[in-house]
Amino acid sequence: MMAGGAQTPGALVVPMFGPDGCIGVLALEVRNGCEQDPAAQAVAGMVAAQLATAVAAWPAASAAPAAKEPEARTA
Repeated sequence: MMAGGAQTPGALVVPMFGPDGCIGVLALEVRNGCEQDPAAQAVAGMVAAQLATAVAAWPAASAAPAAKEPEARTA
């Protein structure tokens, strides 16, 4: 959490965990003191958890070997 001022926004930074540990962070810029609101912190944590499931699965699918194309039949 990074506190903001009257004219500057604050921030919430939430870790994103995958199967092998931390895979990144979700950083959100907020205003009007929302970074100190427990509900905003909880929602940020839920969004980070959901995003982590998509991000953690993405490299595995792209690293899979390409499917073999069927051979062309000659008539």
